[in-house]
Amino acid sequence: MTIVQINQRLINLAAKTQLERAQQHPDPATPYLLQLAQWGQDGFLDGESEELKCLLPELLARLSSADPETVMKMFYPHREQANDVAEELVRLSPMEAASLVLGDLVREAIDMTYMRFIPTPYAGNQASWSFPLA
Repeated sequence: MTIVQINQRLINLAAKTQLERAQQHPDPATPYLLQLAQWGQDGFLDGESEELKCLLPELLARLSSADPETVMKMFYPHREQANDVAEELVRLSPMEAASLVLGDLVREAIDMTYMRFIPTPYAGNQASWSFPLA
């Protein structure tokens, strides 16, 4: 799937709208969702733990070099979930929208990390999948 196709998804169109509301210039060569997250990370991190202040920028930097489909799956593994969030994003301010997607990214990264180290009953002694950017 091309970046053009990925950026035509509802979640990316909503992210693009929010970037434009924030007077940013969305780059069509990068998922708009990632750009919204990068734009809002400083505001999101205010008052957060030092660990998160170190880890989130690193995760966003790693996502910047990942293929667009991986980026989308890191935020929202299921397209239906992304579509639901897209409907909510357009009702928020740009910073609220950025905070929402960053919170979802952090929760997803925690879930993926947890799954990497905790075996599931169906995978025997090995985790059923691992963190895709490791």
